[in-house]
Amino acid sequence: MKRVTLAALVLLAGIGGWIGYSKMNKAPVDMALKAEIEAIRDAFISDVRSLDFPASSPPEVIIESTPAMMTYGDEGLTAPDWDTLPAEVVTQMNNWANSADGTFTGRQYFEKTFNWFLVVHELGHYVQDVNGTGDQLSHYEREFQANQIAVAYWKRNHRSELDDYIAWVRAVLPVISAPESTTPEYYNANLYSGTNDNDFNGYFQFYFILTAYDQIDDLNLADLL
Repeated sequence: MKRVTLAALVLLAGIGGWIGYSKMNKAPVDMALKAEIEAIRDAFISDVRSLDFPASSPPEVIIESTPAMMTYGDEGLTAPDWDTLPAEVVTQMNNWANSADGTFTGRQYFEKTFNWFLVVHELGHYVQDVNGTGDQLSHYEREFQANQIAVAYWKRNHRSELDDYIAWVRAVLPVISAPESTTPEYYNANLYSGTNDNDFNGYFQFYFILTAYDQIDDLNLADLL
């Protein structure tokens, strides 16, 4: 496979978002996309409530292609829209797809990542917030646990769709330049300086996803709440 430099995106330290080089395009909100992500949120909230998790105030869904791309915070869960991305982010996604195995497009990979899988990843940060555990975890632990929650949820609800997505992630990860190490110690020590490295945090997010998935037989959503 051809190795591609992550030139357009970097994981934003500490909150699990992504940084694009240029300012994102402003556009009317895609209400259909908003409804799709709200449906994912609502299904997740219903599921965790069935497991006795006290999800009393689900986050608002905001559709906006911000430089941070995907975030959870006091304002809600913010997710991006492919149609309002800057050109270089679109190009990067297309390069990833073309340099992987060519069985999916950049748009398909983007939407499956940011408008599907990572929606529950961000809801994992919501779970940490409700539990009051986020500040007790290292950056590595916080991001990895959010991906464990996402994998456990999608395993419980849409296993076949999850398996298909993971095959795409396995194809994309090798085309991103790898960091010197993937240990928690290395990640935590280099996180903030790593945001100046266009590959460091991008690689780690997909690494976290795959590592969580490789534990799938042992992951139980109830145990992570």
